[in-house]
Amino acid sequence: MHAFHLFHTFVKTQFETEIKELQTDWSGEYRPFTAILPNMGVHHRLTCPHTSEQNGVVERKHRHVIESTLVLMAQDSLPLRFWSYVVSTSVYLINRMPTKVLDGKSPFEALYNKLPDYSGVRVFGCRCFPHLRMFQQHKLDFRSQPCTFLGYSAHHKGYQCLAPSGKIFISRHVVFDESCFPFAGSSDKTTKTGQMSPRKLTHIKDAHRVCARADDYMNIGENHIHVPSPRNNSVRDSELMNQSAGDGNVNSARHDTVDSDIEGAGIEQYAHDENVAVDEQQGLTQSDSEDVVSSKVAPSHHMITRSKRGIFKPKVYLSMQDGEEEEPHSIQDALQSDKWKAAVQEEYDALVRNNTWTLEEVYMQQPQGFEEVESDRTPLVCKLNRALYGLRQAPRNWYVKLKEHLVHIGFEVSLADCSLFVMRREKFVVYVLVYVDDIIVTGNSVCKVEEVVSLLGEKYSLKDLGQLNFFLGIEVKYVGDSIFLSQKKYIMELLGRVQMSKATLMPTPMVSSLKLTKEAGSPLVDPKEYRSLVGSLLYACHTRPDIAYSVNKLAQFMHAPCEQHLSAVKRVLRYLNGTLDHGLVLSRNDSPLQITAFADADWAGSMDDRRSISGNYLYLAGNLIVWSSKKQKTISRSTTKAEYKSLADVSSDATWVAALLDSMGIELQGTPVIWCDNSSAISMSANLIYHAKTKHVELDVHFVRENVATNKLKVNYVPSSHQVADGFTKALSKDYFNVFRQRLGVVSLKEVEDGRSMEHIGWTTS
Repeated sequence: MHAFHLFHTFVKTQFETEIKELQTDWSGEYRPFTAILPNMGVHHRLTCPHTSEQNGVVERKHRHVIESTLVLMAQDSLPLRFWSYVVSTSVYLINRMPTKVLDGKSPFEALYNKLPDYSGVRVFGCRCFPHLRMFQQHKLDFRSQPCTFLGYSAHHKGYQCLAPSGKIFISRHVVFDESCFPFAGSSDKTTKTGQMSPRKLTHIKDAHRVCARADDYMNIGENHIHVPSPRNNSVRDSELMNQSAGDGNVNSARHDTVDSDIEGAGIEQYAHDENVAVDEQQGLTQSDSEDVVSSKVAPSHHMITRSKRGIFKPKVYLSMQDGEEEEPHSIQDALQSDKWKAAVQEEYDALVRNNTWTLEEVYMQQPQGFEEVESDRTPLVCKLNRALYGLRQAPRNWYVKLKEHLVHIGFEVSLADCSLFVMRREKFVVYVLVYVDDIIVTGNSVCKVEEVVSLLGEKYSLKDLGQLNFFLGIEVKYVGDSIFLSQKKYIMELLGRVQMSKATLMPTPMVSSLKLTKEAGSPLVDPKEYRSLVGSLLYACHTRPDIAYSVNKLAQFMHAPCEQHLSAVKRVLRYLNGTLDHGLVLSRNDSPLQITAFADADWAGSMDDRRSISGNYLYLAGNLIVWSSKKQKTISRSTTKAEYKSLADVSSDATWVAALLDSMGIELQGTPVIWCDNSSAISMSANLIYHAKTKHVELDVHFVRENVATNKLKVNYVPSSHQVADGFTKALSKDYFNVFRQRLGVVSLKEVEDGRSMEHIGWTTS
């Protein structure tokens, strides 16, 4: 009741408003309110007996606070007696964090109409060093000491710091070490607060070598120990020092008596209000008996809980059989010990014996403590003998080695794609496609393919996986004369990762009327999930060109995604969930081996910077092999210029595909044809005369004009109603999108098996 009176006065004074209604359950502590609230003009609403759901807002917020408190305590391994400080800190942080309930605002901002100041937020429970000069009695006392950060003072603009003595100082001048948590190594929830002792290392004289070879490794962690079971349940929480020998015995235990003195009031607070003593444990020998701890502290909370009357368990340390050593914190500390120096030398010798590196003039510094120099004192550096995945130059080094061997056995590097190697022998041809250490070998002769695999096996340790069925997350199925490429497994794993495997299905990846902008709702608090999802969807586009426009659009907001952007990403995932069996089909047909491409553009399609969106795709013999949906780099002053830029892009793709086929020994049947629905852009591509109206067009896009003049390309007109590339420049309605997807060759596996996959794929015209 007293707390409510204080809160009522606070609300009335600070916010000039009155409390009109109070809702509680019918617990005993609230029954006195029934006599007082009517006199204050406050209506008292009560929930039905045993019906907590009627008080859902309070119950949910109570759970939020408690779970946040548990997280902080688990992270910091904080003793239970400090629960009140953890709860206060949890409430402090919750009040300053944005929430969806307030449309991305924090409760602090909603209450005070200003943004909270996050500059003073620190990691709870970390080590801190407050300025304590004003509390020291002697001028030669240390200006600070290691403390534990216990949150923020409710009445001071400062931090609460728990000293090893049990006192709590409030100071504004504090240095934090947010990577160190003093209680993290303690398993005792009620141990007296103190400075963490350094870890001890045990040396056993009779221990023998386990690692005898350079390629064997021993991983000795500080938790790989066995501690004898206590003889009494009351000492099960005693904090024992871990020992890395099997069943080591405790020879003796250190006995300490620690007191926490009470000083004057001032700015200091205390953790407890009771004198706590630990009785001597019955049934223990003298070597196993526990310390007696006495702690006298002032109250930090008016409520006396049972946990405050708990027993403080002292720390018991294992004695060392051959002396004790602290774990060194640097190479300089380690080299001061003969044993550590010998251990480091042994590790270094193992690396040398394994030919991990040799001392040469390259780019890696030598390990500290083992620097070798030339006779004239010139310093040396390390050179790696083997390329590793972690190095930036590793893929290139591997490619150079593999290229040398492939060229040696008769392959040529394709000038159009350096990852493609071609071998021609009379009427036989073999292709090798390389992606780091994943290799595809194919050709028109099974014997020649097996011969190449055998030659590679003589040089490298490889595994022949047989017929291509799975490559870089892409599943390959053979159905008659068709090859079906899909990423069903990859997409299912993506949906499972975000728990959307059972999400509502959508007919299209994006709503046709949706106009996404930079300021589409409240910014996401943590954009990592958005960026991860968009990156995963970009890889899914390898076999799903039907989502290319949607993913390209969403990728434009990676730097600062908002809630509406995340909703759009989830719609794409729902669409993929309904089309898991869909993929890209490549079929043998009667179409001539000719390149057919489509180019389109959405002028000023980006609402933020008014840049145009280019969309194009390219068929080879009626099969989709190249597609693109991207925002143009510069602003176009007219629709003609936007369409002309798209023409230039697809012209580059067509030229590259023609060069790639030529390096593979495949001859095209006819000149590549590009279809465009803008007559002005087509005229510009065929007219070699430069007019004043075309001066603003960049010179590089006139590449298409040169190819048309040399008869390397043809640009023809297609009606806008038949321009299927629209799906790469804007979001389409359901009916138009289904036609667009069918034309791309994105169909279900069942359609391929039924022979219905090629009915509407591609575009043919006279």
